[in-house]
Amino acid sequence: IFVKYLINRIFFNCIHNKTIKLIALYYLTNIIKNFINNCKMAFNHDYIVAALRSYSDVIAHFNFDCLNETFRNMNEIVSREKIDLRVVLLPSKEEVYEWVLYDNEPWTSGTEPSGFSKAIKEMAEKNNFKFFDTKQYLLEQSKELYMKEKMPLYWYTDSHLNPMGNELISDYIFSIFNVKK
Repeated sequence: IFVKYLINRIFFNCIHNKTIKLIALYYLTNIIKNFINNCKMAFNHDYIVAALRSYSDVIAHFNFDCLNETFRNMNEIVSREKIDLRVVLLPSKEEVYEWVLYDNEPWTSGTEPSGFSKAIKEMAEKNNFKFFDTKQYLLEQSKELYMKEKMPLYWYTDSHLNPMGNELISDYIFSIFNVKK
C-alpha cells in the first residue's frame, strides 16, 4: 500500500490542471474498497498508517511529548476548577471497517485497543481522567445499524461519522455522563 502511495504521489506532482489534480488527489490519498452492499468505501492512507501504529510507535512519535504536556496542563486546570473531565476516544473508520479494508469476512475487525488508544488511556489514567474507548461500542453498532438501515456509521467517501454514527456516539457520551437526552 505504501509503495503504491509513493509512486502515485510522484505522478501526482506532474499534473498541472487544478480540477484533474483535485480528482487525482482523492484517488491517491484514498484506497477504494467495496462495502458489503457493493457501494464504494474510501479509506484514507494516513489513517490506515495511523491505525497500524503500535503503542511503541505512538509514544516514540515526535508529537507525543506535546500531547503529554497538553494532558498535564489540562490536569492542572481541571484540578483547580474541580472539573470532572472524561476522555472519549473515537476510532477511525479504518479501525471499525478494517474488515472491508483488508477484504475479510464482514464484522471481523479486531477488537483490541489500538496503539493510540493504549497511549491515550495511559495518559488519561496518569492524570486521573476517566477514559472511554468507543471502539468496541462502534464495532457492535456498525453491524446493528447495517442490519437495520443498510448503512455504515461513517460516510462512504470520507473519514467522518455520518448522521446516524453521530447520533449513536452522542447517545454513548450521554450515557457515560448518566444524562438523558
